[in-house]
Amino acid sequence: MRKARQLGTLAVGMAALAVAVTSCGNQSGDDGTGSTGTPPTTAPRVSAAATLEPDGTVPWVDEPATDADFRAPSAAPAPVTGPTCHASQLTGALTRWIHKSTNGEVNDPIMDASLFGYAVLTNTSHTACKLQGIPKLRLAVGGTTVPLPHSGSRSRPAVGLPPGGKANFRIDWGGPYCPTQHGTYTLDADLPGAGDVAVRLMDQTVPGCVHDDLHPQVTSFLSPGPLSDGDGNTDPRPATSTLSTLTARATDVPKSVRLGRPVDFTVTLTNPTGKAVSLAGRPGFTLEVLCTGTQGREGLNNGGKSYLLNNRAVHSVPAHGSVRFAVRATIPQASSFPGPNLYINWRMLTRGLPSGLPFVSLTLPTGA
Repeated sequence: MRKARQLGTLAVGMAALAVAVTSCGNQSGDDGTGSTGTPPTTAPRVSAAATLEPDGTVPWVDEPATDADFRAPSAAPAPVTGPTCHASQLTGALTRWIHKSTNGEVNDPIMDASLFGYAVLTNTSHTACKLQGIPKLRLAVGGTTVPLPHSGSRSRPAVGLPPGGKANFRIDWGGPYCPTQHGTYTLDADLPGAGDVAVRLMDQTVPGCVHDDLHPQVTSFLSPGPLSDGDGNTDPRPATSTLSTLTARATDVPKSVRLGRPVDFTVTLTNPTGKAVSLAGRPGFTLEVLCTGTQGREGLNNGGKSYLLNNRAVHSVPAHGSVRFAVRATIPQASSFPGPNLYINWRMLTRGLPSGLPFVSLTLPTGA
């Protein structure tokens, strides 16, 4: 049975738990209309009762989301035909790095200093081929490899590249990054079965060199995502969303974590405005669970799993009110933690929104 929840701001103490809380402006439209009491417009995939826990918390429902839940309608993916692509068939480019605080809001300093972008691979040959898996990256500056820890991720189904077709993978470059050498940055991606492809970095921006008391042990890392169809989200221009007015904070966070056991906590969404914010449609969230490797060990990364928000019993966040949501994060399988801290990032999502809106970042000691 879930432990009794505590209200108010989370106080930690000896566990050295860091909780970063903010609200990010969103980057595309959503179903948040601001109406009150609007029921979900689409049927849930997982059967669960529209009930609340005794203290009013919305219970956890393990309801995985798909890309289609958060992406605007697009053309069907290319058929997966032909052999695995060869590096000689492909060109790669990353047009720009995007700050994880794209709209300049007040933000967690480490998150604000961090970047993400989409490396786009194009089949320049006359033969269809396919790609699958997680690239291995080599970042260099002035010809010298940048010694950054790398985190793994989970693969997705193979993607097809007809002649002229495109595939992409997301790259997260975490701050703080304090370079000791300066020059032109280059990136090589070793694609499973395809070989090494140079990814032209058209944007030479790097993460900021910042340190703060909230995340004193955080170091820079490079984390590639799985190969996906299309050119990714290369133009996340902001748009209006009532969900962007919400703020988020975490409570009921455990003081430590163990391998093989989930991490349960609560995310409270608060509406500081005078009008209710609708949760209708398919709002959701991502849960990124990662542990940066130290001493040459490969890090853990669940690749950012997506879930649908349980809006069965609560259809809006009332004006000047709050709603609490139970959350359960699963730690990736491993024989031991590769580093001293486990990081859990909860970020709200809605249609067309790869990142943004309210988010919560947790730092939990692993004892490693």
